[in-house]
Amino acid sequence: MRAVTFQAPGEVRVSEKPDPEITAPGEAVIRVEASGICGSDLHIYHGRVAIEPGFTIGHEYVGTVVEAGDDVTGVKAGDRVLGTYGTACGDCFFCDRGDFHKCDRGRVFGHGELLGALQGSQADLLLVPNADLTLRRVPEGMSDEVALFAGDV
Repeated sequence: MRAVTFQAPGEVRVSEKPDPEITAPGEAVIRVEASGICGSDLHIYHGRVAIEPGFTIGHEYVGTVVEAGDDVTGVKAGDRVLGTYGTACGDCFFCDRGDFHKCDRGRVFGHGELLGALQGSQADLLLVPNADLTLRRVPEGMSDEVALFAGDV
């Protein structure tokens, strides 16, 4: 698949990377149809946030579920979805209270090893852990451009 990868401050490129594969029953793979560029991506680009060369960037996305693990019940293959900037564990003190943004084991897409090693969404395909917590169906008739804004907030 193609993916936008960080190489060095001021340098990104489209690289060929292996397609992601489901390795846990709560994961899903989506085909990314729209992905935004956020100020957080610009921090990486300008070298203010250090990530590894070759890491796929991006964390705002809309797409279609290609495959869902056996434990995923909220979405299924063929569903149009949007996702949040990261994912929560679902089990810690904060997640139990519904404060997923404060998750003790939260991970952020496209921000390297330091923030959880989740490859980013500026790619053809994206592996989404904890898919039931992370993905939401896009309402019928809503454009990708409009749905894209919901994922980052």
